[in-house]
Amino acid sequence: MTIPPSHPAGGAPTAPEGALGQSVAGFLEDLGEERQAPGSGSAAAAAIAMAAAVVAMAARASREAWALGAGSAGQAEALKVRAASLVEEDASAYFEAAAALESATRNDVETTADPALGSKLEHAAAVPFTLAQIAGDTALLAAEVAEHGADAQRADAVAACLIAEGAGRAEAHLVEINLGLAPGDGRRMLLRDIRATLAEARDRALGTTA
Repeated sequence: MTIPPSHPAGGAPTAPEGALGQSVAGFLEDLGEERQAPGSGSAAAAAIAMAAAVVAMAARASREAWALGAGSAGQAEALKVRAASLVEEDASAYFEAAAALESATRNDVETTADPALGSKLEHAAAVPFTLAQIAGDTALLAAEVAEHGADAQRADAVAACLIAEGAGRAEAHLVEINLGLAPGDGRRMLLRDIRATLAEARDRALGTTA
């Protein structure tokens, strides 16, 4: 797994701060610190959660024009909660994997010979993989709202879809980089399916503006 150090050169790994209770300014400040966690995975997770929140708003505002508006809003809220719950977990999983990998390297331990380390590395990749899936569901739901919701909410639904697509592609990229997936790894096919879902949702959403 390709995990760079989660700390400035010469220092010890620094545990990430909690993100959910922070202000936007505080979260952005943490992202800009000289460490790898929280990093792009947490940023993309937050973007997915925000995209889902916008979808919920657009669907809720479409209830009078669309019979499925309320139900779609509920689905979007559930996606928002799932993505938001992984903002901190992404940073924590990355930190634990980076610290364990650094310890193994320092003690000249083969990564393949350490089950505990292998478990941490897999978990650090499982979180962005789950987030990529959530992004796909969010993008599809956003496209649905763009197609069937109130006209006044279409622009927000399309924008939310594009945000989810970009963040989902970022998470998929991190899975591939962090795991160093071999050509025959089944997760490559799953990531390809997720990317196809994101592209489909994007095209559907943008099609409502043509």
